[in-house]
Amino acid sequence: MSNVFSPDALEAARHWAIRLRDPDFADWDGFTEWLESDPQHSAAYDATCDMDEDIGALFAVPAEPVPDLQPYQQEHPRRGVLRWIGAAGAVAACAALAVGIGRFEQAPATRLVETGPGKHRTVQLADGTRIALNGGTRLTVSADSRTVTIERGEALFRVHHDAARPFTVQAGNARLVDIGTVFDVVKDKGPLRVSVASGAVMYDPGGQAIRVDAGHALTVSDSRAILSSVTGDSVGSWRHGTLVFNNASLQRVAQDMARSLGTPIQVDPTLADSRFTGTLAINGDAATIVPRVAPLLGVRALHTDNGWNLVRADHAAP
Repeated sequence: MSNVFSPDALEAARHWAIRLRDPDFADWDGFTEWLESDPQHSAAYDATCDMDEDIGALFAVPAEPVPDLQPYQQEHPRRGVLRWIGAAGAVAACAALAVGIGRFEQAPATRLVETGPGKHRTVQLADGTRIALNGGTRLTVSADSRTVTIERGEALFRVHHDAARPFTVQAGNARLVDIGTVFDVVKDKGPLRVSVASGAVMYDPGGQAIRVDAGHALTVSDSRAILSSVTGDSVGSWRHGTLVFNNASLQRVAQDMARSLGTPIQVDPTLADSRFTGTLAINGDAATIVPRVAPLLGVRALHTDNGWNLVRADHAAP
């Protein structure tokens, strides 16, 4: 899309798409004037809506009902281009939202949301922001729904942008501020990882101020930040039962599989830094998936009382 439309047109299209999601939106004259001021604007808006629908599919999986959330307690260690036939018609095509998503309203206290091993959950905040949690994830939400702190795990965010009240994600010492965004955050024993599917995220705005745009990922380890490219379909791919890797360490692959499958997966220390590029299908139970993908990783999977061990392919069977 960026090869067809100017950056200014795309940025404006995203701006209007975000504003038009607001039920109280009233600036129809301004929207119409912008559309008619340049033929590129209508096409850019349509393309933004198409992308918006694709990203919305990430949240289409029905979530378990969200019960009343408990006050937070610190955890102890452990489609084709649309033709302009009227503003309302275009908005209807762009504003279709996925259903079956749990919801909790603004509350006076910080709230805790978490998932068990291998479980997924999607919640919608009072401001319209949606968060999909991968297995073994624990996060807290501020009273105004504009600050989320990830203690552990992985979460995919689709943020309701509000320039007057920026949405912030805190992960350890790292701070992320959205710029109208769909992005995924991983906080585990390894480096912090942030992948952006739409819009942009600002990492450490008061310090390094690194902007991570759509199609890019940021990996932060020991205060060292590395930007890399990612494909759009790899961001939040765990929602569809796949994991996409590009030159990832076997240790990271094992951690991501363990999170999604809900079972511990250990790696032979001599193999931890081995690299893997490819896509793994992880729909199913660990007893089926782990032995099936092991040959793709060039290893052998051994089942133990504590989960799975990935060892050298020539490792003798016990």
